[in-house]
Amino acid sequence: SIFNTPGTGIRFSLYEFSKAVIPDNIPVYLVVIALVLFLGVPLLRLIYSGIRHLFGIKEKNRIVNYTTSALWLVGLAMVIYIVIEVGNDFGEDGIAKEKIELGQPSGNVTYLDLKPMQDDDADATYTHKRRIKVGDWIMFSRDENRFRLGYPTLDIKQSATDSFNIRVIKSADGYDKKEASYRAQNIDYAVTLHDSTLTFNSYFDVKALDKLRGQEVQVIIEVPVGKEIFLSKRMEKIIYNIENVNDALDRDMVNHRWKMTKQGLECSDGGKFKRHHD
Repeated sequence: SIFNTPGTGIRFSLYEFSKAVIPDNIPVYLVVIALVLFLGVPLLRLIYSGIRHLFGIKEKNRIVNYTTSALWLVGLAMVIYIVIEVGNDFGEDGIAKEKIELGQPSGNVTYLDLKPMQDDDADATYTHKRRIKVGDWIMFSRDENRFRLGYPTLDIKQSATDSFNIRVIKSADGYDKKEASYRAQNIDYAVTLHDSTLTFNSYFDVKALDKLRGQEVQVIIEVPVGKEIFLSKRMEKIIYNIENVNDALDRDMVNHRWKMTKQGLECSDGGKFKRHHD
């Protein structure tokens, strides 16, 4: 395996990595050959030098040197070709915008919550339970058809109307704008409304055929002036750089009630916050 998260037993094999990242026009066996030549040949030369030193063999074998050098150069050329092909597939970025129609929440306060992974009934279809984390990027799980990634980011803005609105901005990379936009459109993300609670998925799904191409999801919820929202503790995972009158940090905004005023979001439950510049 090439990825192993300590303490979780996660494995992500070379084959799986290749299928997820390498374009389809490059067969997996070509990647294996390239890595064997590029990394394996120097290792073999090191072992060969150690054996010569161990047995006191001073005479150098030119055929071995020339052959291994040639094989390494072939491996280097193959690696460069693969890197260029992968890089070209990240050449352009595309965006797909979606407005989610859910109706209007009931009650005076709208509760914003994050859907835990274990509450997802579709998880049963994911036979390969593997969670990989690189910075803020997480692969929750995968199967033959799709990757489940996280986290989306969520921002809160003032609504221009007297209604709540939810907009989802999906982005991805591709060889050209058309391909990148197509990949962005294929990203699957869901928000549900039940009474006065808006529940956001902590993940989004990407088709395996689209490869891992920098897919991201940004959710914007527009709150009408005069309306209040409550951010659950779990929302800390996805809220990002939300502007507010109190100048509170994202992590301090959770477990508080917020009212949308003409000046912006303002804490309405008496919460005290340390300002950014303090």
